[in-house]
Parts: sequence; C-alpha cells; structure tokens
Amino acid sequence: AHNPTGVDPTEEQWKEIANVMKERRLVPLMDSAYQGYASGSLDKDAFAVRLFVSMGFEFFMCQSFAKNLGLYGERIGMLHVVCNSADEAAKTLSQLKMVIRP
Repeated sequence: AHNPTGVDPTEEQWKEIANVMKERRLVPLMDSAYQGYASGSLDKDAFAVRLFVSMGFEFFMCQSFAKNLGLYGERIGMLHVVCNSADEAAKTLSQLKMVIRP
C-alpha cells in the first residue's frame, strides 16, 4: 500500500517506475509500513523492493514496525540504506552516525 499517493502500483507499473528512475538517475526513498497487510502476502508486498535491488539501485527504505507488531502510538521503525558495495556502505554509515540519536 503506497500511502503518499493512495495508489498501489501493479508489478508492471513498478517496473515502469523503476525504469524511469534508472533513466533519470534518481535515488529512491521507499516506505514499507504495511508489508504483508497490503496484499496479505509478505512476499508479494516486497516485490518493489526486490525489483529495485535486482536493478542495482542504491536506495533508502523507511520501515515502520508499529502496525506489524500491534504497537500503535509507538514510534518503532528504522531506516535501511541499500548500497552496492561495502565501501559505499561504510561511507554512508559514517554520515548517518553524525545525525542519528544514540
């Protein structure tokens, strides 16, 4: 379920979105707050993430666990950063450490 637009793209639409983003060299910021609830399948709801990984994107993934764990009103989540190399991951981690709350 894609909250910002209220649209839930099909697999074909996700492929088109990914191709446009690849052409324009954009860095995706994805949100996965309802994985498993949108379609009833964790695997199916992970399609877009797996597609972007398979296409070699480096991207940010915001993931909320409040709904999945039934902890409504709590702020439980994290930011994942998908990098294509250990060197990029180390550089990204060094930057994130400067802005995260301990």
